[in-house]
Amino acid sequence: MRGVVLASVDGQGSELRLETEIGPILGVWRGDAPVDSGETLDVELEFPSARSWHDIASAASADSARSISSDSLYGTVMELFDDGILMVKIGGSIVQVELDDSPSRNPAGETVAISPDDLEIYPTGV
Repeated sequence: MRGVVLASVDGQGSELRLETEIGPILGVWRGDAPVDSGETLDVELEFPSARSWHDIASAASADSARSISSDSLYGTVMELFDDGILMVKIGGSIVQVELDDSPSRNPAGETVAISPDDLEIYPTGV
């Protein structure tokens, strides 16, 4: 995913805000070098903590959509693997989300909203 840095950060572990194709995102920068405001980066997103399926609200449901935080990242479920890894397409990126439980059905094709409370942002080097 490509994004433009909205505010400079000193280095790894700093909060980074990027303007991306899906809007602004905020996460912890995991690059070795500082980045400057206005710089364009190609990044990979990672959610390091496992989530419960119930924590990933289905945006297709009107009831759950009302409870979704406005800073949530929306994506489409591409696949659920047997080991509990959910592949989600967010913008032009594919992100892995580890589940600590399983949905009662195959969620492929569903739109989901994921809270970015532990989002980490890594440079791809591209």
